[in-house]
Amino acid sequence: MHSNLTTYTPGNDVIRRADARAKILLMIVFSIAVLCVKSWIGILLLCIGCAICAHVAKLRLAQSLPLLVPFTVMIALLVVFNAFVIGDASRMSVQVIPLVPQSSFIGGDAGIAAGQSVAQLHILPLFGSLALSLEGFLRGLFLSLRLALLVVASLVLTTTTSSTQITQGISLSLHPLSRFGIQTRDACTVLSIALRFIPETIDQFQDIKRAQRSRGAQFNSSNLTSKLKSWQMVFIPLFASMFRKAEHLASAMDARCYGMGETTYLHNAPLHVSRIMATLVLCVLLIAIAIIL
Repeated sequence: MHSNLTTYTPGNDVIRRADARAKILLMIVFSIAVLCVKSWIGILLLCIGCAICAHVAKLRLAQSLPLLVPFTVMIALLVVFNAFVIGDASRMSVQVIPLVPQSSFIGGDAGIAAGQSVAQLHILPLFGSLALSLEGFLRGLFLSLRLALLVVASLVLTTTTSSTQITQGISLSLHPLSRFGIQTRDACTVLSIALRFIPETIDQFQDIKRAQRSRGAQFNSSNLTSKLKSWQMVFIPLFASMFRKAEHLASAMDARCYGMGETTYLHNAPLHVSRIMATLVLCVLLIAIAIIL
């Protein structure tokens, strides 16, 4: 059983047909908008947009569930840590997330009524000095929605864009920097190799671990020496295989004259004016949501 770290699935929808450079740019702007929005209306609009993209991309969260488990734990901890109050509630303060922003321009009130006393808000005493704050729960839910939007947006990107397209998009986007002596091609090559070999390395690690366990390796032994010897039998062949693959890759790149000329791509579709305009319109819309809401 191999690890499913690459979530790309082929298709012919509008998101998969879009240029990788446009999707990467929109992902960056969307992430900034998610972190800058400060009202429930703003986060709701971003949730609707992200849900539409996930529906168009036919994103299946069930297949990506192993990748979402750590983020689910983080989201739960965010809600719990913000919801509960410990200590003297009269000396504490909490930030209240408004439904709509109080100001529509930069430099005004950011839309968060900060500095309100917890004693003046909705507090439910539980036992001892522990209490439950409704405003704290809502604030934790707001922060959790931010994290969930970033995770879903990244899944939409990786589901609709292959690692080769992502690497090519980054390489073409950073290509103008090569005029200033920055080796963007080498950096993108390293990124491409990492995207391909990290899942393969994890799969090989699991295979070696299962093989050594079948040979009697005790990974859960209470004896520290026995446990270290068991893990030694995993990491030594793993590192040996990694170095062997790196040597073979270097020989293959050298045989193909890597670094001797300009890099070319099999699919190098130019950006059409209509796609550029659509990308700019979406970017302006996201920026407007981040600033106004």
